[in-house]
Amino acid sequence: MRKAFIRVMSLLIIALFLAACGNATPESQLSEINELLSKNYEMTKEQQRDIAAFTDAGKKLMQEGKTAEASEKLAEALKILHGARDTHVLNKSE
Repeated sequence: MRKAFIRVMSLLIIALFLAACGNATPESQLSEINELLSKNYEMTKEQQRDIAAFTDAGKKLMQEGKTAEASEKLAEALKILHGARDTHVLNKSE
């Protein structure tokens, strides 16, 4: 019984780790960026400029075949967009 519990917990931890790491490709990240941008969440001009800069850099890196670097830049844009989305949700609930 104890071994079964440990085995199940180990599998759960591995599954959570894999989900957290994700297997997002730059293409899927761009798709998510476009989806979030279409929601028109309230953002500062600086946030909008940063998103544009990270997205442009990510696209350029994709064209150069630098997938990992592109993914990092696009992740920065997504971080800002996720923050804007979360702020919108929190303000909506008040």
